[in-house]
Amino acid sequence: MSQAIDTETEDEGVIESVSGPVVTAVDLDARMNDVVYVGDEGLMGEVIEIEGNVTTVQVYEETSDVAPGEPVANTGEPLTVDLGPGMMDSIYDGVQRPLDDLEEQMGAYLDRGVDAPGIDLERTWEFTPAVSAGEEVAPGDVVGTVPETESIDHKVLVPPDSEGGEVERVESGNVTVEETVVELDSGEEIRMRQEWPVRQPRPTVEKETPTTPLVSGQRVLDGLFPIAKGGTAAIPGPFGSGKCVTPETPVMLADGETVPIEALFERLAGEAAEEAGETLVEAETEILTFDEDAGEIRPAATSHVYRGSTDRLVRVRTASGRELEVTPAHKLFRMGGDLRIEETPAGGIQPGDSLVMPRRLDVDGELAGVDPYELLPGARAVEPGVVEPVREAIEAADARKTELAADVGVSYDVFMNYALGRTHPTLAFVRDVCDRLDVERPRVGRVKPGSNGKPISVPGRVDGAFAEFLGLVLSDGTCTPKAVRFHNNDDDLRARFRHLAEQLFGVETTETVHNTVETTLVHSTVVSSLLAALGVPETEKSISAAVPDAVSRATDEMVAAFLRGYYLGDGSFSGGTVEISTSSDEMASGLTYLLSRLGVRYRVGRRENGATRVSITGADELATLYDALDPGDPEDPHEKIDAIGSYARETTGNTNVDTVPVGTDTMLEIAEAASYAEFADAGVETTNYTGLGQQPSREAFDTIEGVISDGGSPVAERVSAVAGMLEDVVFDPVVDVETIEQEQTVYDVTVPGTRNFVGGDVPAVLHNTVAQHQLAKWADADIVVYVGCGERGNEMTEVIEDFPELEDPKTGKPLMSRTCLIANTSNMPVAARESCVYTGITIAEYYRDMGYDVALMADSTSRWAEAMREISSRLEEMPGEEGYPAYLAARLSEFYERAGKFQNVNGTEGSISVIGAVSPPGGDFSEPVTQNTLRIVKCFWALDADLAERRHFPSINWNESYSLYTEQLDSWWRENVDEEYPAVRQWGVDVLDEESELQEIVQLVGKDALPADQQLTLEVARYIREGWLQQNAFHDVDTYCDPEKTYRMLAAIRHFNDEAFDALEAGVPVEEIVDIDAVARLNRMNTQADWESYIEELEADVTDQLRELY
Repeated sequence: MSQAIDTETEDEGVIESVSGPVVTAVDLDARMNDVVYVGDEGLMGEVIEIEGNVTTVQVYEETSDVAPGEPVANTGEPLTVDLGPGMMDSIYDGVQRPLDDLEEQMGAYLDRGVDAPGIDLERTWEFTPAVSAGEEVAPGDVVGTVPETESIDHKVLVPPDSEGGEVERVESGNVTVEETVVELDSGEEIRMRQEWPVRQPRPTVEKETPTTPLVSGQRVLDGLFPIAKGGTAAIPGPFGSGKCVTPETPVMLADGETVPIEALFERLAGEAAEEAGETLVEAETEILTFDEDAGEIRPAATSHVYRGSTDRLVRVRTASGRELEVTPAHKLFRMGGDLRIEETPAGGIQPGDSLVMPRRLDVDGELAGVDPYELLPGARAVEPGVVEPVREAIEAADARKTELAADVGVSYDVFMNYALGRTHPTLAFVRDVCDRLDVERPRVGRVKPGSNGKPISVPGRVDGAFAEFLGLVLSDGTCTPKAVRFHNNDDDLRARFRHLAEQLFGVETTETVHNTVETTLVHSTVVSSLLAALGVPETEKSISAAVPDAVSRATDEMVAAFLRGYYLGDGSFSGGTVEISTSSDEMASGLTYLLSRLGVRYRVGRRENGATRVSITGADELATLYDALDPGDPEDPHEKIDAIGSYARETTGNTNVDTVPVGTDTMLEIAEAASYAEFADAGVETTNYTGLGQQPSREAFDTIEGVISDGGSPVAERVSAVAGMLEDVVFDPVVDVETIEQEQTVYDVTVPGTRNFVGGDVPAVLHNTVAQHQLAKWADADIVVYVGCGERGNEMTEVIEDFPELEDPKTGKPLMSRTCLIANTSNMPVAARESCVYTGITIAEYYRDMGYDVALMADSTSRWAEAMREISSRLEEMPGEEGYPAYLAARLSEFYERAGKFQNVNGTEGSISVIGAVSPPGGDFSEPVTQNTLRIVKCFWALDADLAERRHFPSINWNESYSLYTEQLDSWWRENVDEEYPAVRQWGVDVLDEESELQEIVQLVGKDALPADQQLTLEVARYIREGWLQQNAFHDVDTYCDPEKTYRMLAAIRHFNDEAFDALEAGVPVEEIVDIDAVARLNRMNTQADWESYIEELEADVTDQLRELY
């Protein structure tokens, strides 16, 4: 129901009290579930309780500033939804307000009380009648069709509450949803737009037993725990597991600046940052991101920034010293042994995994200008070219001098002294006068500190010399209000410092000793003030120093110059290792970003005294560093830099720590892609990798790519893709993973397309979210209705941004053309959250009545239940278990009962399959929402964090999951796939059950103590788990597995089982059985495009190779 459509009100009452979303009114003549408009702004609400003269209303919008005494108007109608063409490819809120339309009207932030029709009332549709004058029609009959989207023909129905009758008039052609398309002899006019109460199920003839599976293309679901079309299923997800990072996490902007994500949120969110709680704000800024498709790190624009909270974090430490603190669901990019990048939740990362991290950050930097007016406002102008134009402008001004003095903030006497040339004016005075008189500011080249100070030069920009000077000061110098000191016993370095000081500022230096250390002194308040303005701390430099923004945003040459100065001042080279130490965490972080700018790989460690150590090892990395630090001036060498170059040139041993994590199976594929001689001629000894378990270095991997690139093997494409990204990324092994239980504010940024950003104390690639929506994409339903009920704002944003980009694999058209999204985030009013599931199921029923199969996904019903709990508590109802209302089970049952396969009143058949996500706090399945859901649904897919940690996806536990549809779907599998399918599936279940029992024994006595037949059973179960149940959603072939392939893969494993046990009975040892060449190929069936011939050949090879053994 929409106020945008003329809605008459029948009666008015007065607000008596307001308690959050619950409002009580008096003197209101209303019925239960009537829609009312509350307050002066007309906020939509629904009557939920009537007691005497007091009517209780739940309001679907924020009620702040709504006060007692304001009116409440009753419509006399229940909450309804608009039904008609235009719902597909639409995004609604919980009460069917079209969010796209409202955003066009008022932007991202919607005013209270605003509304719009659920479907476009002015758009015309090409209506093709299916009836003609004189025909009889009954409720639910199809009277015509319109092409709603590329994928869906919308069938216009006689409303279910119509009396029907004889068709008297039919229209055709372009009509709006408000125009009559069919008129009956009773005078009833049928239009394309209809309304239906959301809490009332639409009528059907009969609910039938579903006998057809909702094929998802996921083997673990279709093969073991299928859901029928018209069935119900529940899938648990961790509660409060948003995909975010901690507030202090730096984010790298495209211009080189690094900003803590909390500060970035405050910068971009503006006033919205002041709001309490979860906040999602549209915001655009350029940051760096990893483009997986292109294999490079590049700039990209954000779309949103987000703030939320979590009660759990995961701390991941890597071999390079990176330390990431993210929420458990935050995805990191993991390079698998098969050379495919996997987006893996942090909670599933384990030691030994290799994460994709930046090697080189390509920033289009520019030289920072030095503006004396802003950086040195207290310095005195001494150049005639600065002073004279200002005096002339004052004399030519029409304004009185007293007025000008007041405008620039100085006394009249001071003003006149400056204006008459008695004293040198400050740069602040010159700036303010020029701005006041609209005169261009003169360029400043020299200034002095006071009336009697000595003039010094001011550089016009931070060039290479200035960047190196800053590096020297920040590494081994100090800055006081009156002087800059450089402390170092190296005569050459102090000479370099003196040379730069004279070149940049034209100042003389003095030599002294400070705390037994030889010191070069620049005694100048101007130089000291300038360095302080650029970011050099005057106090506690050792713990508060940071890389100046002027360097971070500069060109690579300036970055190298700064690092040269910093390394010369406080770095060392010994034993083939460059080491730079600092007690400042911010400086350490900044140095790693600068090294990444130059493409230098490093390690970060902590000393016992708390200092951070940044080290560079390996001949290749040292050569890259030397090329960057070497000034290229033969007359200005330094032994600390020359030592790096000499070592890099002279070292021939393998000191390269830059390797590619290639798995054994993939390395075998690579070795088979070319002859041994071809690899040997290129200098690659493949047995080092296939037999000794070594990892190829970056250089060796590039050579391997060159050898197999033209061979046409399946693995060559993956090798080429990884080789192409090595310029920009490295693979950093994980050494430790720790879970931290604590309440924490967390942040995120959304980057459309790549869905990640470069950030962290040490540069890392951080994912911002991404669900794969495998069920929505692959389930063979005609219509998808996705209800985001109380989801976090950034996760719902991910859904809204990702769905329009997904391609329908069946038609090649956008998935949104058969999808309706209902978005109700956790920061929206709870009452609207309570209504959104009813809105979704009513839309699903409407398309079911057309004869379509509909899949409705509600994420999450736990947050729907929380909304009921909050409303119930405000009504002061008697609470049930854990504070949920006593009618929780009844409400859940009413919702799931609207699913099913139905015979519609028009003679067609349609179905609604409901898949509800539950979010048990702490994964506790005994809590009320999960338990009541399990009593209702007939299919349960239990997610398992342990499986995720072992890299097993989908992480559905086959011991805890179940489906009650299995037997009633067996006939479909027999008729459409294979007569033996139910038997083969049951065999697989029995093997997995036996494995579970045997694993308990193995934990006690070890695998070797088992009899040979049980050891072989464990091997067969492993191939079921790894080769059949595991599925790669990111692989073009494996992302979807049709029913026939699902069966043939499991049958192939059973074939191996039968042949293996025959061999075992013939006396062949288990070790020899599992060591045949063919058996390893069972784990590669999933990725074969030509899987029929692959499996046939595999089965034949298994038979031949095993029978050869006896």
